[in-house]
Amino acid sequence: MAAPSTLRRSPRLQARLQQGRITELPSDLLRCIAQRLPSGQDVASFRLTGRLWRDAVPLRGFAPLLMLPESQDGSATFYRPSDGKILTASLPDLQGKVVCGSSRWWLALVDEAASVTLLNPFTGATVALPPADNKLGAVCFRKLSMDVDGRWVVHSSPNYNEVRAITLSETRELLFRNIVLSSQPDSPGCVAMAQLPSSFSVAFCRVGVDRSWTFLHADLTCRIRSVVHCHGSMFLAIGESLGISICYLAGATPSVVALWRCFISPEWICPRSYLQVDGKLHLVGTVLENNTRHTRVYKCDVFAGKRMWSRVMDIGHQTLFVSNIFMSGHGGASIAGLTMNYVYFSEHLDGRQEDPDHKLEIYNIANGRPELLTYKKKVQGFSEALCWIQPKPNLWRQGGHANE
Repeated sequence: MAAPSTLRRSPRLQARLQQGRITELPSDLLRCIAQRLPSGQDVASFRLTGRLWRDAVPLRGFAPLLMLPESQDGSATFYRPSDGKILTASLPDLQGKVVCGSSRWWLALVDEAASVTLLNPFTGATVALPPADNKLGAVCFRKLSMDVDGRWVVHSSPNYNEVRAITLSETRELLFRNIVLSSQPDSPGCVAMAQLPSSFSVAFCRVGVDRSWTFLHADLTCRIRSVVHCHGSMFLAIGESLGISICYLAGATPSVVALWRCFISPEWICPRSYLQVDGKLHLVGTVLENNTRHTRVYKCDVFAGKRMWSRVMDIGHQTLFVSNIFMSGHGGASIAGLTMNYVYFSEHLDGRQEDPDHKLEIYNIANGRPELLTYKKKVQGFSEALCWIQPKPNLWRQGGHANE
């Protein structure tokens, strides 16, 4: 690994590099080099060199953050379970918007006019996505339309002859339920896919290229409940009854392959989240046994010849992070302060809105036993935590696939 050209090498340093004595670099120089590493793989190789090199890139900086409910003043609050810290950030772009997705450590935001913006909460960078239009409202299977004043209205009476303007908080429930990215939105070829509420179709766009959303029928017999990115421009659309379609978005003509006819699903499970770990689709759900709720994790190789779910008892040195609001989660290599082979839910699943505290619900995958962690009082007028955010791409690759 070559040192950055902007750093001047002393003769002594040059001699050490040539002799392979690179573990003796000063700590301040190691930190300077670490800040210039271009990718997660480079960081992983860097940390494997020695103790001083690991110290220069502490993993605690990459610990997942849990975003708490939106505020009205353009500030954001995050909880980091690895060390129990509450972090705040000034994010003016949050004002007048609600979160409708968290993907690739970017937030998807939508305002009252259904304009969509991607926000990197760590750099403040923004990228615009196409806004919703009347066609998107119709695909959502609701009587939604935009009036002459540019307001979104819903026809709420049985005969659809009464209308009311939708509120900002309703835009997530009525228009964009979740938005998932294929890659960094400022990288070439990034595709955004939107899960639309109560719809049999998904919407997608090429970020920075398309000015409107394209709609793709998932060819399932049930409405779409979640979307998950696989790789490249390939996504999964997952239905309410666990039917799955593979959406191929590369090229001029998108296509769909429905798998519901040959898919054997786990019985009596209430899905909570879908995520891809080590190239396989994972399902985190709950079952009711003897009036007691238990969390279960299943996995399936969607691209295998025989597609069926199998129970997961040990996910290795990894932790799963699940949002109660968004059906897509992510898995990451366990780091200090987080317990491996556990599921971290963003909020207590059986909690009530009037509960005064934010509580993580943490499940042991091996035995299904839950733990509750109370970490902060709720702000009056706000309910549960929103979503998990990974500050950096996960550093470790397992099974040849990058964890998301």
